[in-house]
Amino acid sequence: MELENPQMKSSQYTKDLIKKQVKDWKNTIANGEFQTVLNAQLQDSVERLYKVEFRNSWIYKTILDKKIKKNLDSCKNIILVGSGLYPYSLFDMHRRFPNINYYGIERSEKRAKLAKIITAETPAKDGLKIYCCAGEEFDYSFMSDEDMIFISVDVNETKIYEQIIKTSRAQIYSCAPYKSSYVNGIFT
Repeated sequence: MELENPQMKSSQYTKDLIKKQVKDWKNTIANGEFQTVLNAQLQDSVERLYKVEFRNSWIYKTILDKKIKKNLDSCKNIILVGSGLYPYSLFDMHRRFPNINYYGIERSEKRAKLAKIITAETPAKDGLKIYCCAGEEFDYSFMSDEDMIFISVDVNETKIYEQIIKTSRAQIYSCAPYKSSYVNGIFT
C-alpha cells in the first residue's frame, strides 16, 4: 500500500493497511464460496452443497464450544447474520436439526439472491429463509429467549447487538472461528 500523504502517522497507515487486508480477506472468502457454487452448478450437483464438512460447521462448532447443545431442544429459530452467498453453516445445522427454522441475513443483494437460488435446490428449501438487509435493520422481534442468533466473524457487530437487544430476547453469539482466528487469518 502506497502512502498518499508522506506525513501520515504510522498508526493511520496501520489502520488503512488492516482495512485493506480485511477487505481482501472477505473478497477471498466470497470468491471461494462463489467458485464452490459455480463448480457444483457446472457439475449439475447443486444439491451436494447441502452436505457440509465439519471443518465448515461454524454454527455447530460454536454451539459445541459454548456447551449449549442442550438448548437446541427448545430452540425454534436460528439466525445467522452475514450468511453469505453460500449459507453452508445454516445448511449444516438444518441437516443436523431439521425441526428448527433457519434465517440467513445478508446485506449484499447479489449474495442474498444467489443464496436463495442455492437454497431452493437443497432439502433446506422449506426450512431456511434468506433476507437481504443489514443486520442492524432486521426485525428480530419474533425471536424468543430460547432462540439463537449467530453473528458471522466478518460482520461489524456493534450496531447489530444493539438492534437485537432492543427488539428481541434471543441468545446472541459470535460465530466461530471467532475474532482472534479471523485476525490471525488476515495476517498469515
